[in-house]
Formats: sequence, C-alpha cells, structure tokens
Amino acid sequence: MAYFIATAMVLPLATPSGVTATPRRITVPAHIEYCVVSRPVSASNYELPEVREALFQELYKQIEKTVLGAELPSMGVAFVDAIMPGDDAHEAGSSANSSEKTYVVRECVIVPALGNPPLPAAGIRQVAERTLTATTCPASSIEACKRDLEKAVREENNIAADVARPIIWRTRPALGTDDSVDNLVASMSDAKLRKLKDNIPSVNAQENLVVLSAELRLTAN
Repeated sequence: MAYFIATAMVLPLATPSGVTATPRRITVPAHIEYCVVSRPVSASNYELPEVREALFQELYKQIEKTVLGAELPSMGVAFVDAIMPGDDAHEAGSSANSSEKTYVVRECVIVPALGNPPLPAAGIRQVAERTLTATTCPASSIEACKRDLEKAVREENNIAADVARPIIWRTRPALGTDDSVDNLVASMSDAKLRKLKDNIPSVNAQENLVVLSAELRLTAN
C-alpha cells in the first residue's frame, strides 16, 4: 500500500510561481496528534531517497500498530512533522568516533480521540486551534504553489519584525476539489482518511490534489 507523505517543514523558496487557487485564511480547530521519533540517522544516509522512504514506512508501522492497539477506528495521513538534530547521538552500527551530523525524524498522525486503552502519553500532542493561510494545489506543483502562498502570508504580516520569520509549510491530501474554507479546514484536520475498522464510513482523498498551508514561525530561530 502506498502512503501519502505529508509534511510540516521550514524550507527556502527557489521556484517560479505557478497558477493556484486563491489563498484563504482558515482556522484549524484544536485536535490531537500522535507522534513517534526515529532513531538517529546520519546526514549522508538521510540524503538518500530510499533511506527516507524506508524510515517513513518504519515509523508509520509503529504509529499504525499503536493506534490499532488503542482501538481507534481511524486516523489521518502520516506526515513528517520535524527533522531535528540528533544531539550527538550516533546512528546504530556506525563508528562511535564518527563526528558526522545525525538527524532524528518526528512523524505524526491526527487521531480522533485518545483511545481505549489510551495512546502512550509520551507521543500525544494536544494541538491548539490555529489560523493558517491555505490553498488547494496539484500535487505535482507544490513547489510552484509555495511562492503564491508565501506572497499572501508576507502581505498579511508585513511589519518589519516579520520579514526574518521563516514559514512553516504543511501539506495534506485534499478531501474535496474546491477551494472552499470548509474543504481546506477539513483537509487540514482530517482524522478519518486512514480507515482502521470496517464499520466506519470511508473518506476518500482527491487524486493529485493537496491542500498546502503556510504560517509564520513565532520566532526567526
């Protein structure tokens, strides 16, 4: 089974603008996420696409097993929430004297509840309501869509202190084809797309269409 990889990352923009739907300000309701963190991976290994994919699938299986154990009926798509320094931890199997930088990856899903028995407390995040700027975008044109979204976000936050603040990008499968606020909010807060029990209604994502959101980080660091 192929899993959609949705991300939340801070990245520079270096692509030409494409034609996108009109960016809209939306309020994503408070929700629950369940996350796991990877083992340390060396920077050189993490540059390899096959290593990133294998790591994503490994973390996904951990999440799915835990969510099933909590008797939850569904969850949202898995997404890479953060790629963090490995704090001088060394990748398993590497030389103890290695000075190569390492990363650890945090992968998350949105869940509909805490479960029964509850999900492990260490992986639970209670995410507060937040306001984002979002748009629908062809999955093949994400980098091109980012420029239009960044322009909209910078215009909304045009005070001098915001100039240096990087943008957090989030990508989720689009549940509908329109760029209505309802569709954008539902897509950014979905906890039903990955059906885990047979007795709940199916939710389908749109082929080759995603919802892309952007917000300024609280600080420039």
